[in-house]
Amino acid sequence: MNTLAVDSSLGSALRETGAPLFFPLAQIPAPSPGSIESWLWAFAALCAVAVLFKTLFVRKPPIEAEFATKADLAALKTELQSLRSDFDARLDANNKSGEARASGIHKRINDVFSAVDEMRGTIKLLLNPPPYFRSRHAETSKDS
Repeated sequence: MNTLAVDSSLGSALRETGAPLFFPLAQIPAPSPGSIESWLWAFAALCAVAVLFKTLFVRKPPIEAEFATKADLAALKTELQSLRSDFDARLDANNKSGEARASGIHKRINDVFSAVDEMRGTIKLLLNPPPYFRSRHAETSKDS
């Protein structure tokens, strides 16, 4: 025979088959079909009374609590003004740095333009030499 030790102080015992003996819900007898229905009606009535109590007696916050006060609006206004001044300062700094970059770019473009203009003058001289240079050049080329 398979016997297991029983701990009666904790109320847990095992049958010989190994199934637990202490089930609180298993010890309750099965209710009849009509009694379940009466318990459900009683629970529904209790829930309805609780909802009615909540809607009638629980105090809602006043509607004014949802609106801003003058102090809140003044604090918001000062915060917006500080943000606006910070934004303006950053915008001015960006504009100044952009202007500095643009003036640097324009200076470099003007330098390139003057260098190209000098090269044009040199190329014009090479392609169309002045008359005195042509005569000298022609004489030196005949001698050689």
